[in-house]
Amino acid sequence: MGVISNTYKDMGEYDKAETAYQEYINTVESNGKLNYFHLQNYAVMYKDKAEECVGMEQVAAYKKAFDIYGQAAERFPDYADYGYINQLQLSPLIDPDQEAGVGLQPALQLYNSVSANASWQLMATRYLVGYYFNVKKSKELARKYFMRWHELDPDNETVKRNIAILYKVKL
Repeated sequence: MGVISNTYKDMGEYDKAETAYQEYINTVESNGKLNYFHLQNYAVMYKDKAEECVGMEQVAAYKKAFDIYGQAAERFPDYADYGYINQLQLSPLIDPDQEAGVGLQPALQLYNSVSANASWQLMATRYLVGYYFNVKKSKELARKYFMRWHELDPDNETVKRNIAILYKVKL
């Protein structure tokens, strides 16, 4: 069913691909062999679909991929950071102005992860600064994330300047 799903996907028949891939996932899961990568491949199918769509159909496809990555992160904790980083990368395609906070949960998960690499934590931290400072309009809520951003990227002069101006802290 996985091969059939990929064939449908390659033909651009995403409805049939989704049905076939869901059947494949159900079969693999019933055999006790479902892993993170099965769900990741399922999410990639929706990302591929989104690239061929426009408007709300595109956003819906990205949202479906986002949701599948979230499910994968929950079901397979050893790979959770991969699910969260993929969600965070999709969030601006679903929520360009961050108004809905689509990327908030995966950003917080990565920010608090002890296993996430520094570049992923930096990406999460930048999202959190933007969300709390620009969307929530809270200089104080953003402070912790600005400071972490500086820890992760100590040579970033823009961050240093913002911290000095906003929080009267000389770095």
